[in-house]
Amino acid sequence: MKMTLEDAVDLFNSLKRFNYKGVKFNYVIAKILTELNKELEVVRKALEPSVEYRNYEKQLRKAEQENDEKKIQQLKKKFDKVIKEREKQLEEAEKMIKETEIEIKFPKLKLQDLPSDITTNDMITLTRFEVVEDD
Repeated sequence: MKMTLEDAVDLFNSLKRFNYKGVKFNYVIAKILTELNKELEVVRKALEPSVEYRNYEKQLRKAEQENDEKKIQQLKKKFDKVIKEREKQLEEAEKMIKETEIEIKFPKLKLQDLPSDITTNDMITLTRFEVVEDD
């Protein structure tokens, strides 16, 4: 199935919260999550902050805990370039997530393998991403 990385993130997050019984159902969900996890590694890498930005965040948290407004402003000024680079990184990552299409193959569920207590919203998720085969 073709989908954007944004759709893959949505599907991954939706499936992670599923909590249903059924061996076949959970086996297929686990397989799908495994495949999505591989595809989403590129997203995790794109969103990972630089060492400099993590350093800034650490110092900023400390200044915030101390309620030191002067120190907070100094840090923002000192790390201005790093902050701007991070903002640009996040903008580029967001664009990549929205625009990049992936082709992912995952197993399908049969209607009879769905849990009897599945919610309508969860069924909509499975249907939207073509996880359920028509019998």
